[in-house]
Amino acid sequence: MAPVSRDGETLRPDLPCLTKDELVAHVVERYEDRPIVLTTGYVSRIAYGLRPGAPNHFYMVGSMGMAAAIARGVSSRWSDPERAPVVLDGDGAVLMGLHGLLLEQETTGCPILHLVADDAAYASTGSQAVPSSRRRIRDLADAAGYTRPALVSGDEVDLERVLDTADATVAGGRSTLVQCLVRSGPPPRARVESALPAVAEAFGSFCRDDVAETGADTADRQPARADEVPPRSYTSLLRDPQFAGLFLTQVCTVLATSVSGLYLGTIVNEETGSPFLTSFAIFAPSLATLVSAASLMSVADTRAPRRTMTLLQVGIAVTIGAQALPVPLWARFALLLLSGALTALSAGIRLGLVSLTVGRAGYAPARSLLNLTNGAVQVTGYAFGALLVRVANAPTVFCALAALMALAAVAVVLCVRRLPPRSPAGRPPTDAGTRSARGTRSALGSTHAVNAWVLRQPRTRVLLLALWVPNGLVVGAESLFIPYAGTHAGFLLAAGAAGMMVGDLVVGRFVSRRGRGRINVAQRLLLAVPYLFFVLVLPWQLATVLAFVASLGFSASLHLQERLVEATPDERAGQVQGLEASGRTAGQGVCALAAGALAELVGPGAAISVFATASLAVTLVLSPLLRRSASD
Repeated sequence: MAPVSRDGETLRPDLPCLTKDELVAHVVERYEDRPIVLTTGYVSRIAYGLRPGAPNHFYMVGSMGMAAAIARGVSSRWSDPERAPVVLDGDGAVLMGLHGLLLEQETTGCPILHLVADDAAYASTGSQAVPSSRRRIRDLADAAGYTRPALVSGDEVDLERVLDTADATVAGGRSTLVQCLVRSGPPPRARVESALPAVAEAFGSFCRDDVAETGADTADRQPARADEVPPRSYTSLLRDPQFAGLFLTQVCTVLATSVSGLYLGTIVNEETGSPFLTSFAIFAPSLATLVSAASLMSVADTRAPRRTMTLLQVGIAVTIGAQALPVPLWARFALLLLSGALTALSAGIRLGLVSLTVGRAGYAPARSLLNLTNGAVQVTGYAFGALLVRVANAPTVFCALAALMALAAVAVVLCVRRLPPRSPAGRPPTDAGTRSARGTRSALGSTHAVNAWVLRQPRTRVLLLALWVPNGLVVGAESLFIPYAGTHAGFLLAAGAAGMMVGDLVVGRFVSRRGRGRINVAQRLLLAVPYLFFVLVLPWQLATVLAFVASLGFSASLHLQERLVEATPDERAGQVQGLEASGRTAGQGVCALAAGALAELVGPGAAISVFATASLAVTLVLSPLLRRSASD
């Protein structure tokens, strides 16, 4: 047998990689209870020789390059993701039918385990060279949206280890590909002797029997229907290294900004005694997010995400660490605003990558998990910050927080895949915007153009208004808990936080997309109605219960956010999600200030009811527009 050359490197026969026969034998034995689609040529012949006419085998004769597409069709009606279809493909066949890889982006909820036997040759037609190279197929799968594509070049032990990880990925509802470098062997003696109709009937019977045993109704299972895909579990999301890295980055960022904001507010209060400046020190980053969204958020889509996000995390670490220096107050505020702007840009990239990583079926559970984590980490950060104010000095605290942000940057480098920009600066959208003198869109011009495009589109505009205004008005009402309940305000604030977390957990984790759509209007009404009664002088116990019930309605945002993702072109996903998050944060701050001003005139109880009435009115006005946009 001749050695196989890959990019100038020779795979000698004494290297530990498996032969094609060994790979097929291993796959056939390991996945004997799962449907296996076998590509045309030697792979089908080897498998047939091992287990002639096995009912879980679909032997392809011809149709080169179609194995993955056939497996997608099987997966669309398959009942058990832990036993999802397996494709045993060839390197030449994959390159012949690249559309099979691209189907990953079009068939949400139809996972497959795609194995590629790569011997760099068209073995059955004379061993002509295949330009598969050591990494190319894996890189193509990565670009097509497969989760954690892997390369195996070792022995059976290495293959087992990689397949264990791949099986866990597929069980979580995401397809993955394993490129297996193999050595060619002699032509197999066996040929597929079963008549093709008999192969199809046996394979179809195997699939139908499995669906019947698990009680699934195949008539109701349609491919690529995200609203019928059950919500992904949090553990399956965290098994994806890229999502886990993004999750860790968010935890570090929220913890660092919460602690630093509280600590810096304490410093400003001690130095100035000004309530306004103290409040500004805590909430100034919220104002900076709006500036970022209006000026530079296009970098979320027009720059390579891993490199840009790493630089932003390092920049945040530097701005937080600089607070350890004995700088004047104006410099502290400047660093604070810069940190908030960088955090907003990083969040835009992170949310864009989340939608890319988990897909439509996993987006609402992913946002639910991130929302839950945000609330828990923020509360922890404030409590930890209150402790640090008493026991640690400023340089120590800010240096430790800078190190935490550096850890977030490391997580990005290690976990986020190297991806190209979604919308390269040299190829801006064709529908709006100005270009620089060199023919490429500047960051400022691109941000302005995309923001204008988003706000011009009726579908995205009404979604953004529904996400920004009703929630912001209710947050404005909640900002009056202290003047309303006095020393019992802490119970109302805690109940509100608990209600929001419970709502996100239940709706994001256990309710399907279709179910979220059905209850969305009721959730948005629930968000405001309980606060209508605050115009009365309520006992603090009853007010606490009402605050909990109302906060369950915040989970309505999950359905609106996933609709926003679906309405946004992929090349603009990062900027649009960054704009939504920044606008929501800024709107909440503005409403809190307005609620405080109104309470000065009419009292806190009446002001809470006024803001709740306004939220209810906006919800009622927007609901028919949202229904109309959903049917477009």
